[in-house]
Order: sequence, then structure tokens, then C-alpha cells
Amino acid sequence: MMTDTRHANDLWVWLGGVLAGLVAWWLGWPWPYQTFAVALVMDVATGLLAGGKAGTLDSEISYRGMRKKAMEGCLVGFAAWIGTNPTQPLPLGEMAAMGFAITESLSVIENAERMGINVSWLEPYLKRLAPPEKKQP
Repeated sequence: MMTDTRHANDLWVWLGGVLAGLVAWWLGWPWPYQTFAVALVMDVATGLLAGGKAGTLDSEISYRGMRKKAMEGCLVGFAAWIGTNPTQPLPLGEMAAMGFAITESLSVIENAERMGINVSWLEPYLKRLAPPEKKQP
């Protein structure tokens, strides 16, 4: 008995086309936007791993984090749109994307620490990023 494999082949062709389209779309992004997207995905993944290890996975906390990330994406998109001013184009979207990528990267480091990974060697560098402390009168 012969089986009809046309539909299975069609599915693989379709999946290959979708994958090729996603790769082409991804490669068309400027590097700052790719970095921002990778930082978002890494923060979500490490947050889930850290929450799972601690036994504190919570859908409400996850929902708040996803809302925050969606808002960051909206702000990057808005900054990119503002930067397309034809009289004086500015890389506002790229700057916003890298700014948010840095904050997401700090969250990835925090999640690694929650997982028990020693990140103390980063402390001198992270202290440089902190704003100076205000002296009390």
C-alpha cells in the first residue's frame, strides 16, 4: 500500500519558506534592534529558569514583566518613528533599543545570581553604572 506524501512534503516546504522569511526579516534589522530582541528573550528565559529554581513562578509577575517588555518595544518603535524626520534623521530608535537592551542585560545578570551563579566579578563594573549617592545635609 502506497501512502500519499504530498501533504507532508508541502508542510516541510511551507515551514522552510516561513523559516527563510523569518531569517531574512531578522537579518534586515539593524544590529541595535537585534540586540534588544535578544536581550528581551534572554531576560524572559533566565527569569523563568530562576523562578522555576526558586519555586516562585507566578503568572501575575510574568504578566507584569511581559507588559513592561511590550511597553519597551512600543517606546523603541516610537523613538524609531520620531527619528525618521526627513529634514534631520536621528538614530533615536537605535539609541532607545540599546538603552533598553542594557537594562534587560542587567536583569539577566540578576536572574543568573538568583540561580546561584557567581557574578561577583561584575560588581566593580556595575558600580560604575550606578548613579552617585547623594550626601545627606
